[in-house]
Amino acid sequence: MEAYSVIAKFYDSANTDFDYLKYFEFIKHYLSGKVVELACGSGAFTDYLIKVCDNVIAVDSCAEMLDIAIKRHFKNRKYIQFIKDDMLNFTPITKVNGVVAVCDGFNYINLQNISKVFDNISSYIKTGGYFIFDISSSHKLQNIIGNNVFFEDNEDITYLWTNKLQETCVQMDITVFEKTGELYKREDESHIQYIHNENILKDILTEKGFDVQLFDGEKFDKLKSDSSRVLFICKKVK
Repeated sequence: MEAYSVIAKFYDSANTDFDYLKYFEFIKHYLSGKVVELACGSGAFTDYLIKVCDNVIAVDSCAEMLDIAIKRHFKNRKYIQFIKDDMLNFTPITKVNGVVAVCDGFNYINLQNISKVFDNISSYIKTGGYFIFDISSSHKLQNIIGNNVFFEDNEDITYLWTNKLQETCVQMDITVFEKTGELYKREDESHIQYIHNENILKDILTEKGFDVQLFDGEKFDKLKSDSSRVLFICKKVK
């Protein structure tokens, strides 16, 4: 099944190790006005964006994740526009002040297509605006995630997450057993996360008109060779 269509319902409870508040506190002074949030998922980070932005265009390709985000933000719907689309194709009607994509969204795009997305974003973000996103580092995907198995077992849901490291990506297969009455319902979905070199991405972004700074996306300080998450803060300068 499509990535996130199965795990959407328990994504937030399984992603508690991602510190949205700390992430927001680090980047919030770069954001204002109208902002596009790509790969918005369940809308967890949208909660924070509407604190500093006048309007948020929240985009995701997974209908199940968007349904959760829309229900979550029903009271804030006049400030948020939810759109089902992917990063490759989405272009807003007017230019925006910023673009944000948190929690590995760009690991789902291969290098050839990521250049196209960066070019597209450069075309609709205002000069002086910021493009902020993160990726799982090559160190994380190759040495921590790749060729390993993870699982969680609780009263209502059990899942197995099996990963196979390939040359340019990690194939992820997730099996979910969800309790329904006295039985468990099994569902499966697959993900592919591409391994990106942050310096190559930085060079591409520079070519697209951005001034780029790199940070450790978990500790929010200097990027190191063993950092698990790479945070890109990119200012549109031309």
